[in-house]
Amino acid sequence: MAFLDLPLELEKLLGRGVDVVSEGSLHWSIRPTVVSEAVPL
Repeated sequence: MAFLDLPLELEKLLGRGVDVVSEGSLHWSIRPTVVSEAVPL
């Protein structure tokens, strides 16, 4: 599976939209909130 397929496959498995990003790519102002709400798979 290619990395670009990962979000689509996760959406199918989980039945909801997902965002796959690196922690470093998150804007500094939202990073703490996003990281605290993230669900590891």
